[in-house]
Amino acid sequence: MYKISIIFLLFLISTAGKSNALTEADEIFEKVLKTRGAGDTIQTLIIKGRMTFRNVTGKFTIYNKKPYLNRMDLVVMDKKIIQCVGENEGWYINEIADQNFAQKMPPENYERVKTQNFYMIHPLANYKEKGIRLEYKGKSNLDSIECYLITAVMTDSSEADMYIDKNKYIQLLQKTIVKQPGSEDFVIESYFKDYRDIGGLNIPFFIDSKSNGESQTKMLIEKVEVNSVIDNSLFNFPK
Repeated sequence: MYKISIIFLLFLISTAGKSNALTEADEIFEKVLKTRGAGDTIQTLIIKGRMTFRNVTGKFTIYNKKPYLNRMDLVVMDKKIIQCVGENEGWYINEIADQNFAQKMPPENYERVKTQNFYMIHPLANYKEKGIRLEYKGKSNLDSIECYLITAVMTDSSEADMYIDKNKYIQLLQKTIVKQPGSEDFVIESYFKDYRDIGGLNIPFFIDSKSNGESQTKMLIEKVEVNSVIDNSLFNFPK
């Protein structure tokens, strides 16, 4: 009886630790979402800037319209790359890959990306409804800044580590493990810098994505237009 009591007590202690860790992660991330803001007065955003792929730089324009309409036009070396999330379907054009005509996204891709309109809706804004679990992993320093480390566990068991500034409650870094069937997994590190308030949304104006320590893409926002008129036809599949 004594042994059973000890085992049961150890079980309670271990499960309590897990429960507290999850609760702490939820509490921290709620503050992150609050700091980010909801942008309640914003209906549309037009974002313009430059994107660099190693030594090649292109110009982009991103069109966002609530609740989830999203389109990015990128011109690199006089070739267009377009990715669009419309009302009922998604589509893309990639002239660099000689895909010069619009092609429809697979339905499963469309359903996934339409909830990831980063600038209007945080990809993890409704993480519990999406079946995503957050785990608190303690504290870690990033360039002398003390951070909370939270791991997001996706429904497919993939994970992403988020480094949250302990004092400002903004995300500074995300490490995502990309799984490749038949090949080695690799890690993408996305650094978020130069946060600015745009109509009640606190968003990073510079994102640097690295793999194996080398910069792969750099994204710099140069201009943001709030509540400009964007016709829904912009997101329709081209005829």
